Amino acid sequence: MTTYSVTSGQTSSGVQIQNGDFLLVSSGGTVSGTVIDVGGQELVSSGGSASFTAISAGGIESVFSGGVASASVISSGGQQVLSGGTAFATVVSNGGTEVISSGGVASASVVKSGGTAIADLGGTASGTVISAWASLTVENGGAASASSIRAGGLELVSSGGVSVSANLLLGALVTNGHTYAAEQIVYGGGTASFATVRGVEIVSAGGTAISGLMTGGVQDVMSDGIGLGTILRGGFQFVSAGGSASGTVISANGHETVSSGGTATATVVSSAGQEIISAGGTATGTTVNAGGQQILFAGGIASGTQLTAGGAQLIASGGLATGTMIGSGGEEIVSSGGTASGATVGAGGMLIVLPGGTETGTVLAGGVTTSANILLVSGTTVIGTADGFAAGFAVASRETEFVFSGGVVSGSQVASAGLVAISSGGIATASVISAGGQELTYQGGLASG
Repeated sequence: MTTYSVTSGQTSSGVQIQNGDFLLVSSGGTVSGTVIDVGGQELVSSGGSASFTAISAGGIESVFSGGVASASVISSGGQQVLSGGTAFATVVSNGGTEVISSGGVASASVVKSGGTAIADLGGTASGTVISAWASLTVENGGAASASSIRAGGLELVSSGGVSVSANLLLGALVTNGHTYAAEQIVYGGGTASFATVRGVEIVSAGGTAISGLMTGGVQDVMSDGIGLGTILRGGFQFVSAGGSASGTVISANGHETVSSGGTATATVVSSAGQEIISAGGTATGTTVNAGGQQILFAGGIASGTQLTAGGAQLIASGGLATGTMIGSGGEEIVSSGGTASGATVGAGGMLIVLPGGTETGTVLAGGVTTSANILLVSGTTVIGTADGFAAGFAVASRETEFVFSGGVVSGSQVASAGLVAISSGGIATASVISAGGQELTYQGGLASG
């Protein structure tokens, strides 16, 4: 066993540290190109500096408070341990491990396939690049900031760990018939804030995600996981099995789906966004703005929804909405088998109860309720109604004329991309359909002439 010491004013280059050997780099000492073989150790203390260290299987580079390591390369079985020290641009190869603790800081590490980085006990990983089949674990008071996670890469945040501003990159890796995206898992008391997700973020078992941005990515909140202030812009949020989401903001083709055991509160849905409540899911205090939709399927429950101008609530068979506030230009539509209870219809608002739908306890505060069986709809906005019979409706591009049971329409003029939809018990006669227009007859509906 040999101990080498590099002290103030001394430099060393290309030393090979073998089994049982030690290289001590103290204040003012500088080493470069050290090779640490199995059983060898390099110890960099306050004021010491090591660069381009190669750490092989069984070798260890330990960097203590005030020490600095740069551009180290960790091979299979090798370790870099930052016990309060600082490392820059470490490369963690297959089977290698970087451990950041006790106030240590690792900046711009690259964790390659099969490599592992761990931030705990006050350690911080900043700007880590996590490649496919590589991982960064943040736990026990550790922190990570601005991680860049590639397809197939994984960041685990648990038990007192904190991740801020992770970037889950767009992409997919297909192996053996399975598809892998960039992934962040937040659980067991871990917290992730301000992540940008084009991959998959899973929040469960006491984990919390705050102000994540889904831009084509997915956030899955389950099993006592919590999502706060998530922003969905073309992305998806799934809330189920004991998961809860609060303050989600949905726009630009974003979708929130709340299913069995999931709860969503204070969601805001706007332009081309959707909140979907299915069996066992509950939504409370949702606000639906222009172009947004809240859709309730069988077993889904919504309470205290507010509909502003251009916002719509659609209640399918078995869905239940209570206490909906329908403002000017807002619409609540109750389909067959659906139920609306205690709605307040303000001036300019509309409650539409289709055949077979149920409404109870409605308060009319200047608005309108209708059970018309003929509707002309543009997007989610009802622009025309009739009860029993209508003749000569002009159905423009991207408009739909619905004909429900008991309704009869005649001579409808259907433009390109217009649609006449005839449900069971509805009748349409003598429709004039331009190129690109459609007339669809469902089971029990009738079209003639």
